[in-house]
Amino acid sequence: MNRFKIEYEPPNKNIYKYNGKLFYNNIKNEDKIEAVDIDNCVWANTKVTSGQIEALVIYTGPHTRMQMNQSEARSKFGLVDNEINNLCKFTIGLMNILALIMIFFQHLNINTPIIFIRYILLFSYIVPLTMKVNMDIAKIF
Repeated sequence: MNRFKIEYEPPNKNIYKYNGKLFYNNIKNEDKIEAVDIDNCVWANTKVTSGQIEALVIYTGPHTRMQMNQSEARSKFGLVDNEINNLCKFTIGLMNILALIMIFFQHLNINTPIIFIRYILLFSYIVPLTMKVNMDIAKIF
């Protein structure tokens, strides 16, 4: 009966180098050692057009070199989007400050939180949220 054993290096990102050894018994029951290097590798999604191939899968899942070399896709964020976000932050802060100033000039009572919310609703027209919504919808389409 043929017995196989393979020694291989741990997963790494270098796709141009691979070292390993294949230990097996041949038909005459002699111990043989074969070097496994980059020339003996078949990469994922390889199609064999003629002949047959016998293969041994060593790395699977997140340990494959393709997976290890992939990076997260960065989100594209334009200058206009950044400027609109900063403008929204500024106007929301200004809106809260104006509402607090208006409450400060009135006498404080039990209805102060309700009056604060009313001022926030009144001042909400200075926040350009519609422009932000339109920019986000334009990104989708």
